[in-house]
Amino acid sequence: PKCIGMVYRYAVEFLACISEQEIAISDIVPPTVAQRVTQNLATHDTPGEDLSFDSPPVDDVKVSNFLEFLLDPKATGLDDMVTQVTEVFGELDGSSGIYVRLNQDAERRRSISSLTSFVYLLRNDYDGFVQA
Repeated sequence: PKCIGMVYRYAVEFLACISEQEIAISDIVPPTVAQRVTQNLATHDTPGEDLSFDSPPVDDVKVSNFLEFLLDPKATGLDDMVTQVTEVFGELDGSSGIYVRLNQDAERRRSISSLTSFVYLLRNDYDGFVQA
């Protein structure tokens, strides 16, 4: 996740550089632009700016509860599953996960859908899979 912060900052600086100069966008970045962007990043230091994108810590008890839920073929409830998935996978946290911090709510929902689908497939629960 820390490298995502670096890529994010690079992208912001790159877009700012391109908007200042009228450069045609192509597959090859001119070396002068790359040098300027990396120089801006090297000298860019904003106190208090947190771009590490670390996932929030996850409680071991929640992980244990999720694994029990996952392996219990009688456990049902899409809402319960979504809640547990977002609690166990910190990047999917609705308030401080990486998807929220990068304004990628649609991608967050797709990730949650993928994980819940996986659980239904693991359980061989066709009805739950189709319902979800």
